[in-house]
Amino acid sequence: AAFAATPASMGAMQWFTVFMIGFFLYGPQMMIGLCGAELVRPDSVGASQGFLGWVAYLGAANAGIPLAMIVQNLGWGAYFSTLMGACAIACMLMVPMINASSYNQKLAEKAAAGGA
Repeated sequence: AAFAATPASMGAMQWFTVFMIGFFLYGPQMMIGLCGAELVRPDSVGASQGFLGWVAYLGAANAGIPLAMIVQNLGWGAYFSTLMGACAIACMLMVPMINASSYNQKLAEKAAAGGA
């Protein structure tokens, strides 16, 4: 909506809008990959990244038809409400990882407990 509302004569504002869209899309995507790499042992990083990539591709492949049906049958308001609901569900699924320790933090905790 912000990009469509920006006049064509305001090149700097269009550039800033595209920058912000990319920033807010790439940030969460990068954080999910980072969580997948940090929460597993070093020899399991490739498997965890592969699994996360598989889930992402599966979601992207299956998002087109249901979302198109929502737009066609219920309109754009329902489409954006569905996306917001999906984001809320994704955030709730990430809540258990709030206090999760990385592999290196677990090693440091074991070393501190064993040395005390």
